[in-house]
Amino acid sequence: MQELAKLPMGLYAHKDYVFRHGPLTGMEDIPNHRFCRISTLNYRAPFMRWMGENVPDKNVVYKCSDTNTVEDAVIAGAGIGFLPSYIGNEHPDMKEMMPSDPSWSSTFWCVTHVDLHRTAKVHSFVTFLKEEARGWADL
Repeated sequence: MQELAKLPMGLYAHKDYVFRHGPLTGMEDIPNHRFCRISTLNYRAPFMRWMGENVPDKNVVYKCSDTNTVEDAVIAGAGIGFLPSYIGNEHPDMKEMMPSDPSWSSTFWCVTHVDLHRTAKVHSFVTFLKEEARGWADL
């Protein structure tokens, strides 16, 4: 198992959400806002741990079973939620609600079968993948 990259995550809301509810002005303002998240918090994901520890359940207005659907809800303006920074920063209507915390990042790992990881084709692919992954954190 090899670490490929860290994927920075950020807390974002659509500009229409910010227009309707105002910006998130700090931790003390969390109870005044609406949030979107995965229905079952996975505390192994650092950004989900933060959400579980800091956002009261009554402020979570949208829960679903996968991150892509949370992403869709945040982009649609349903509430504040975590997005990969490359999506939040590139989307013209997304506003970052708090400065991104490096501890929210998710780690991507490359796992290969013990009997295959030294074969030429697997080694070649892993080398290629590691090279490509070097720039993922900068997206």
